[in-house]
Amino acid sequence: MLTSAPHTLRVAVTDIGMVGTAEHTEAAGILEAYLAQLAPMDPRHWSALRRELKIRYFPKGASVLKQGDHCHEVEFVIDGLARSYTVTEKGREFTWAFHFNAPDANLKNLFVTDYAGVISRSRQDFNVETLTAMTTIAIPVSEIRRLFGHSPAWQNVGRRIAEEAYVLTHRRALSLLTKSATERYQEFVSENPRLIALLPEFQVAAYVGITPQSLSRIKRGGDYQT
Repeated sequence: MLTSAPHTLRVAVTDIGMVGTAEHTEAAGILEAYLAQLAPMDPRHWSALRRELKIRYFPKGASVLKQGDHCHEVEFVIDGLARSYTVTEKGREFTWAFHFNAPDANLKNLFVTDYAGVISRSRQDFNVETLTAMTTIAIPVSEIRRLFGHSPAWQNVGRRIAEEAYVLTHRRALSLLTKSATERYQEFVSENPRLIALLPEFQVAAYVGITPQSLSRIKRGGDYQT
């Protein structure tokens, strides 16, 4: 499958620290509740981050991150759907993750970023495009580094995030290395039942790591081992 670049669409950005509407307060509360699950958080530590947050509204088909750029903000998904994908030199797309906020969402679903790029301060390996309209909270990477460097509470949050990100990356890599395409598709259906009804077949195929034609054969009952 050949790639098509995400559309360049207008993105609305509102500063949560300056706009105190109920919607912005609710969005910030969703992020705070998630972080509180990772580690206890003193209200003053949360306040330090809250002042730096921005809420963003992306239309469908918008580019959130571009492969080759530096990531200066991490996006936490409030609602909507997006995907992270990379493009080979031959123009083939491979989807790494889908991003959404739901009860079954994990760390990679909730946060839109290239963890390796942020940690190593290198250019991004992934594009991220929205598949529906999406609302996120943008967290400055510079502020994350500052908090991790000065606050034991935030260091604990960072450790928990790093641990979960490693486990998820390990499982994804092992699945690609050791499971057949049929097994990977069955795994995706089992773990992401809500996405099957939302995604076109070519995007599911890009995640499984095969062509849409091969996915069609799998769905018809034909075995496909690659």
